[in-house]
Amino acid sequence: MGVLGNPEKNIRFVHVTGSKGKGSVCAMTASILKEAGWKVGLFTSPHIQKWNERVRVNGVDISDEDLKIFENRVDTICSEIQIELTEMERFFMIALGYFGEQKVEIAVVEVGIGGRKDATNVIDGIVSIITNIELEHTEILGETLEKIALDKAGIIKEGSVCITAETDSRLIEVFAKEAGEKKAKLIVLEPSDTDLISQTIKGQVFNFMNYNNVEIPLLGRHQTSNATIAIMCCEALNTKGVKIDENNIRNGLKNVSWPLRLEVINLKDKNMPTIIIDGAHTPKSIQRVVQSLNKLCNQKKKIVIAGFSEDKKYAKILEILLKDLISPKDELILTQAKYKGLDVDTIAECLNGAHAHITYSVATAHAKAQKLAQKTDVIICLGSLYLGAEYYKILTKSSYINL
Repeated sequence: MGVLGNPEKNIRFVHVTGSKGKGSVCAMTASILKEAGWKVGLFTSPHIQKWNERVRVNGVDISDEDLKIFENRVDTICSEIQIELTEMERFFMIALGYFGEQKVEIAVVEVGIGGRKDATNVIDGIVSIITNIELEHTEILGETLEKIALDKAGIIKEGSVCITAETDSRLIEVFAKEAGEKKAKLIVLEPSDTDLISQTIKGQVFNFMNYNNVEIPLLGRHQTSNATIAIMCCEALNTKGVKIDENNIRNGLKNVSWPLRLEVINLKDKNMPTIIIDGAHTPKSIQRVVQSLNKLCNQKKKIVIAGFSEDKKYAKILEILLKDLISPKDELILTQAKYKGLDVDTIAECLNGAHAHITYSVATAHAKAQKLAQKTDVIICLGSLYLGAEYYKILTKSSYINL
């Protein structure tokens, strides 16, 4: 960073870690900051279609031309000082260099893995966020929740504010100890702090503290929790001199976009079924998505396209789908994404006698779903961000999709 000119020294940061919800919280916070008139950078991963999506300023992806310029700059520096970067480290250097040149005032940064040893931890976040903790990346972060929590707590900086929605008291103690050592303020949000008013296929309305009837377009009860984290983050930023008012918060949340998270695809042809795509890929997150889908779809017939990545707990996820989402009247289509997609025959071995249509490409799965679905049904694609991205790309080339 020193050779690059230490651009991170001239930018204020919100630093976000956790096992789930990081990207949504980042998108919501950046949307609010943009509404407040700040020049805001956003760094997230993974991308859906293009690498450019990982680096944004005021909602606009870095251009191909600028991406190439900063790639060359970073690669030249690495060659000169003879260091090798991981993919994550390299891209974060590109992001910081670009944010610096663009004179970004505040940047929202999503951690790659963990926190303490993550590439993004070269920054000093004036607000740090820890959404929640699950057993993940245990070979790197540790084999217990407490060890993972300790690693993630490493993003808490001296004199900062840390916000968490974690509910496990043992893990909150880990955060409190780290915050105490850093003289940082710890804010713990409770599920009871949020009151859901309504939930439809178009979005949700909820109350939180003195914020009544807050609207978000993102679906799923977990997104209201993510929204409250973003609200508290902005309250904390106000105490740090980053001025944001209530209208900024309301408008930022109302206008936020975060694709492939219970995303409803709008149809030009009203004779076509509703299509919902979600990229959840862990048992716990799939369970949350399933609960939301059952409420949203009500009594409608569901045609579920499912596929998983090679490194995920696919047997457990499939068990959840068969037990809690797919009823006897519904249809299950198994498939595999081109990128990191688990072999569909391997998935099929976990069916335990349940019926499923087996397809060997996402395009074939889509064609099968179209044949099976009536206009009053719902087509649901889930199990992997990569599967969701590929299906989204297929849909955008279809004439009946309005994007």
